[in-house]
Amino acid sequence: MIMRKTSVGVSLVACFMMIQVPATLHAQAKFTPADVGQTVNGFQDDFSGARRDPNWVPVPPEKDNYDQLNGVLVVTVVGEGAFDTHLLYQAPGYDDTAHEVLARIRVTAFGTGDAPRCGIAVAVSGDTSQGINLHFRDHNQDGLSGRQFKLLDDRRAWGPRGLDLKWEDAAWYWLRLRQTGPGTAPTNNINAKVWLADGSVPEPGEWQMNWRRSGRTGFAGIVGSSIGGLSEYEVDYILIKAEGLPSIKVSPSAFPEPLFLSIRQQPKSASADIGQTATFTLEVASSAPPAYQWQRAAAGSTNFVAIAGATAKSYTTTPVTRTDHGAKFRCALSMGGATVTSAEAILTVDVTPPTVVRAVASVDRTFDSVTVMFSEPVAASTATNVANYAVTGLSVSAAKLSGVGTNVVLKTGALKPGTSYTLTVKGIQDVVGNTILPNSQVPISFDVAVPADFGQTVKGFQDDFLSATRDPNWVPVPLEKDSYEPANGVLRVTVVGEGPDTHLLYQAPGYSEDAQEVLARIRITAFGAGDAPRCGIAVGVDPDSSQGINLHFRDNDQDSVSGRQFKLLDDRRAWGPPGLDIDWENETWYWLRLRQTGSIVTDGPNIFGKVWLADGTVAEPSDWPMRWTRADRIGFAGIAGSSIGGLSEYEVDYILIKAEGLPNIKVGAGAFPAGAPATPKISAARSGNSLTLSWTEGGVLESSDSITGPWTAVSAASSPHTVTLTGAGRFYRVRK
Repeated sequence: MIMRKTSVGVSLVACFMMIQVPATLHAQAKFTPADVGQTVNGFQDDFSGARRDPNWVPVPPEKDNYDQLNGVLVVTVVGEGAFDTHLLYQAPGYDDTAHEVLARIRVTAFGTGDAPRCGIAVAVSGDTSQGINLHFRDHNQDGLSGRQFKLLDDRRAWGPRGLDLKWEDAAWYWLRLRQTGPGTAPTNNINAKVWLADGSVPEPGEWQMNWRRSGRTGFAGIVGSSIGGLSEYEVDYILIKAEGLPSIKVSPSAFPEPLFLSIRQQPKSASADIGQTATFTLEVASSAPPAYQWQRAAAGSTNFVAIAGATAKSYTTTPVTRTDHGAKFRCALSMGGATVTSAEAILTVDVTPPTVVRAVASVDRTFDSVTVMFSEPVAASTATNVANYAVTGLSVSAAKLSGVGTNVVLKTGALKPGTSYTLTVKGIQDVVGNTILPNSQVPISFDVAVPADFGQTVKGFQDDFLSATRDPNWVPVPLEKDSYEPANGVLRVTVVGEGPDTHLLYQAPGYSEDAQEVLARIRITAFGAGDAPRCGIAVGVDPDSSQGINLHFRDNDQDSVSGRQFKLLDDRRAWGPPGLDIDWENETWYWLRLRQTGSIVTDGPNIFGKVWLADGTVAEPSDWPMRWTRADRIGFAGIAGSSIGGLSEYEVDYILIKAEGLPNIKVGAGAFPAGAPATPKISAARSGNSLTLSWTEGGVLESSDSITGPWTAVSAASSPHTVTLTGAGRFYRVRK
């Protein structure tokens, strides 16, 4: 048992004998100030002697209201106006500017209003009894009402807003006050904190009151400076720290160092791939370094066995195998007869083989490839082995793994829409060696994802470059930079930058010169690195200066996005906001969409961009991830080949330009002659406050607060689907 002193005797307050506790519990201990157990330059007093230490001096001497009785210092102060009263520790030789006081105090009687005050002090003049104080207060001040703690520079100024801690009579509180120096630097040199001293709460990690004052030097001690009211209180421990005082170990007899051991942070479950390691760790609070012993139990077992050599706060496994999956780990801690066992942490080992999620026919006009989507990244050595794939009735001549590692593009013979094909897969392994089930099969789907415009009637122009010659309205700008050649159903572009911005613009007369939108399918065949190489699509391009708004492929570190990305550019004016972080690949098709809304928009962004994979496996994003507000560029829309000092070679197999003034067309490119889904048709019927939506040709019902999006899928909706009308406007569409 720990004997606790009081002003009237002793009482039994806590027992720190430790017993073994379950893993989910902690061994509890009283909290003590951070100094306890440390060696410091200082002086401490627990007032257990019959008389005060002779270095304690009341200032002024006639105001000696400090009686040492029954192990506490009993202080009774009745203020008399202009007297600041202190009990100062006036041992010679310690630093008179930089020192710190810690004391445990309880108030037994206290008046209200401005006059009553008491607490601790630093840098107090032995002549004037003026210094820096940390006071108990019961007064409305600086927006705080009633009881609080407050800093005071005697007869000069009250400190900043007080600490709103509603202290109680007869309750013990720790008060800590520090002056770090003379206060000439532009930083706070006065710091203070207060917390409940019953052992139930730890000392606050941060200083709660901070102030900058200058010119105070002197001694540290106790302040009894009630200037016109009653303050009665007791102090049962004080510590003064300062250079020039002797070296002591902070260990007040009122609070002998407790034996305590607890787990602050339990070990967490971990995952590891086969052949890798996993680390388990825990954080401990203890009065002395404990002994650690990590233990292991097999999956499903409760028999924990000590792991040889695992005697630190962290344990790292050996390279894991399949048999380690589900194993449990815990740590047994011991110290001075106390034992605590941690919670159990589980090791998960990846033993799940990959599966084929889907196989989709290519979306280009040749229909001679299949994109295979796996459930997780797969090993390149197995994914690119054509012997691991078979398509009914066709041969597989090549297999290319995508950068994300989950998709493989197979080169096959020509697939015929309407014919059933099955893909059979074997031998594919994930990156940790788990092998797909042999002869895994999925049907090859022709239900490819196409842009939202497909099948719609719009005011626009589209080109799939099937003709041997370009449409006459395509004009290179500048004319001498004609690097745009239609060949074999694509527009091949080769640009070696020499300075000017280059474009291929659709210059048909009469269409809107500011509100335009471009959609194009592009793949890069060769591309340089750095700032110079760039290519993509453009809107609002001036045919004289070849300047407008562009959406570019890029391979350059810029605006916190590194390497390959997509980026907006206002030619020769400014780059747009941080780019779209898609690590695009050569020989891979991407959809690029760029819109300038024009002067019809008066508020918010007017430039919008989006990019997505164009292999038919990914739906068009419903929202615009790239948004920019710029003064409108005026001109024509088209293709940007504006590499200014490096190589960019690419192909375009389809482009759509939408703008007022262009003729009505139905979006249905030759690049997608068959196999694309039929356009869904949606209808609505109202009955009272209900609206029933019906649609054909399948698809996903989406809704939005605005016609421009963003659009979100309606959960579990199938045709017909009924919604309740609430009065707020709502838009619906079907996407397939």
